[in-house]
Amino acid sequence: MRNATWEPISVETLALPGGRGSIVGTSVDSVGNALVLTSNKDDQAKASATETRGLGIFPQSRARSNLAFSLSVHSDAGVETINLPAMSITFPHFDLFSDGGCVLVGSRSSWRSKNDFDLNGALVERRTKVAKLVCFGDGIAAVGIDRTDRIWISYFDEGVYGNYGWSHPGPTGLGAGGINCFDRTGELLWQHNREDATEHIDDCYAMNVSPLGVWFYFYTAFKVARVTEDFSVEYFESPISGSHCFVTDGQRFVFSSQYREPATTFHATNLHKGKLVHRRKISLILPEGINADQIKMTARGDKLHVFSGKKWLVYDLASLDYE
Repeated sequence: MRNATWEPISVETLALPGGRGSIVGTSVDSVGNALVLTSNKDDQAKASATETRGLGIFPQSRARSNLAFSLSVHSDAGVETINLPAMSITFPHFDLFSDGGCVLVGSRSSWRSKNDFDLNGALVERRTKVAKLVCFGDGIAAVGIDRTDRIWISYFDEGVYGNYGWSHPGPTGLGAGGINCFDRTGELLWQHNREDATEHIDDCYAMNVSPLGVWFYFYTAFKVARVTEDFSVEYFESPISGSHCFVTDGQRFVFSSQYREPATTFHATNLHKGKLVHRRKISLILPEGINADQIKMTARGDKLHVFSGKKWLVYDLASLDYE
């Protein structure tokens, strides 16, 4: 069967604020607005700085000085830019609360002693721009805020099993939960990897915070799971190995490329009798000039958002031909 093609339903060029026009990161909020974190060139470089540890090169868990970020919200009504308070967060993930406040979370947090560890989360109030700093743990893969303003954070294997001082010699890190849910103030509400859990997340490969609940796809089982608002979890067998992004409407699931596949190869599956069944391969169509190996993908519900430089592309599951 010939591969189906998936074309974007919209292609937009993002407007960036003057003076802070270097992109640090991109994201998408719960209603589908594009979020763009920017800074000046110097702070952009500091936000993605690395350091050598032994024979390896690792991300710095915090900047050596505070960085000045702006967060731009791109919606149908236009562009709103929020100048954030200075902070030392690096490799940031971010999302918006329903009232326009935001959370920024650095992907790494170092534990040095009982009273000395990185507070890699900033909860920023919309009106006052005051940031409350909290620790969300190390090894963060993705961050999303749901429709009730709860913060969902997924972790890769270093967060689950410990690094940067967590778990050895320090205490067990928050990342041991695999996926955690926090309230608006940063208090932990729920963790996946508990003693009564029937599955264990070693590395959360993909998370989709959708209106239908929080979906995730994890190693080593390579199953898909859904967490409801009351934290019940249901698991589904999957034929996909190694994907890092997926969209879903609750019945259909489209996954990004598996191990050793081109970045534009996607896979359409259906939920059938408690497991996902592979339907067909799909070719993601990118506009001319966009390098498939340099795109960033974010899934929210049944929409796939693709960012490349200033370009923002949206793909809709409903537009895809499954037959």
